[in-house]
Amino acid sequence: MKIKILFPRLDCSFKPGPVPAIPGPPNHPVRKHYVEFLNSLHIATNKCGHKLEVVHLPLWQFTEEHTKDCDLVLIPHRQRYEFDVPHAMYYMQMGLPDLFSIDPKGWCVDASMYPIDVEDVESQSIYWTSYVSAATRNESKFEQPNITFGRENLPDKYVLFACQLPHDTVIRDHSKVTAAQGLQKAMEWARESGIPIVVKPHPINPGSMVPLKAVFIRERKAGDMWVDHISIHEVLKHCEALFTVNSGGTGLEAILHKKPIFRYGNADYDAVSHEANYIDPYMWNQRNIFVKQYENWLDTYISKHYIAHKPDTFYKLFQE
Repeated sequence: MKIKILFPRLDCSFKPGPVPAIPGPPNHPVRKHYVEFLNSLHIATNKCGHKLEVVHLPLWQFTEEHTKDCDLVLIPHRQRYEFDVPHAMYYMQMGLPDLFSIDPKGWCVDASMYPIDVEDVESQSIYWTSYVSAATRNESKFEQPNITFGRENLPDKYVLFACQLPHDTVIRDHSKVTAAQGLQKAMEWARESGIPIVVKPHPINPGSMVPLKAVFIRERKAGDMWVDHISIHEVLKHCEALFTVNSGGTGLEAILHKKPIFRYGNADYDAVSHEANYIDPYMWNQRNIFVKQYENWLDTYISKHYIAHKPDTFYKLFQE
C-alpha cells in the first residue's frame, strides 16, 4: 500500500505567514513530538511492508492536489467536513503532547471514536502510571514555572478556571460558549457559591489573555486570584474542581490529578466530566462521582491514540 502524509513545516506558523527560505528545526519545543510522530510512522509503515511518501510544506499550502496518487493520505489539522478526501485519515496533536489522533472523520468530538467511554484494555494502568509520573515531574504541553507561589499563597479552598486561547480550534468547533463567556459563567457560579476562583491564563500567548483578564477584573470578588507565575500542576493539585470551556491539555491533567471537571463545551473527556452550564447543589456535592473511573478511562483513551515515540502504537493503523 502506498501511504502519503502531508507533513507541515515546523519552523513557521501553521497559519499563513512568512516562511524561512531554508528549512529549520521546530520553532517551539511542543513541536518536537511531530518529528517523533513521523519517525514512528516511518518505522511502522516499513515493518508492515508499506511505502511512505512525505509531502513537506507549510500547513496552509496543502491542497487536494497533494492527496492524489496514493492509497491512504494522512492530513493534519483538518477534519473530513472541511477537507473531504475519500481515502484520507486526519491527524492532530492532543492535549497530552506526545499523543496524536489519527481518525477517518477528524479529531476530538468530531472523531469517529467519540464518545470515549471506559473500557477494559490490556494495557490497564501502564499508561496511567507513565503520565502521572510526567505530571509529578511538572511536565505539560507548554513549559511550566518551577518556582510556584506555594500552597500557602493560594486560597484554602478554591475552584480553578483554566483559560484557553480565544481562537482555540476546540472552542471554535466544539463549544457554543466562548473563552470569555466560560470565564464569566465560572466566576458567576463561584460568586453565588461563595467559593474563591483561581484563574490560570494560557501561557503561550499573553496578548490573547487581555480580554479574559478584563472579564476577571470586572467579575472578581474578594479572594479570587489571577495567577501567572505558577505551574498548572500546583493549582490543580489543591483545587476543589477544574472549570474550563473544553481544554484538552488541562482537562486531561485534571484527570491525572483526580480532580472533578466542569466544562461548558464538549471534549474528549465528556464521559467522565460534568456539563457546567447548570450546576445544582446535588451535582456539586456529587462532583467526585467520575473520579474512580479516571484511571481506566485514560488507559482506554490512550489505547485509541498514537504515542509519538512508540512505533508499536502505530501498527493498529494498518489493522483497521
